[in-house]
Amino acid sequence: MKSILRMVAALAMVGTASAVYAQTSNGSDVTGHAAGSLPGGAFIPLGAPGVGNARLVINNTGSAFSNGMPADTSVHIAFAAEKAIGGLISTGSPSLVAEVSGALTAGGAPAGAANTLTQALANLAGNSNDRARAAIIAAVNAYNALVAAAPASFLRNPPADFLAIQAALTQIVNKLK
Repeated sequence: MKSILRMVAALAMVGTASAVYAQTSNGSDVTGHAAGSLPGGAFIPLGAPGVGNARLVINNTGSAFSNGMPADTSVHIAFAAEKAIGGLISTGSPSLVAEVSGALTAGGAPAGAANTLTQALANLAGNSNDRARAAIIAAVNAYNALVAAAPASFLRNPPADFLAIQAALTQIVNKLK
């Protein structure tokens, strides 16, 4: 089952897709904007970042999430989670690393995987365009590792921060295809 949950983001896979079940609809009454997800919660990073200015895409995504204007999709996310993830990928703030990691861990994610993911998201901030591409791959790989290590209960009822992370990474990867 864990191999089904893995998503691959490697330079050799530019232009290929690997849909992976990451979460299900939990009937939550969480309100807010919608996140980057296919129906049923599949997350599809399509290979490594391709053309485009990775630094600009990260900045724009961070700004959109910080201001409550993420991409239109079918999963609703609380504004506080959107804002936290937008701030994390824009600024790399240590306090946001701790806040988001704590939210993921409280939701049932393994602490090590949650810490690795939030640090990878923080590392998206402030890189040159070339380094931003490597940081995106590292963040997607950290997300994949968390999905692979997470218990089913976490994936069935993920915290809003996880949904916002999924939406932000989806938006970043899709804009760089």
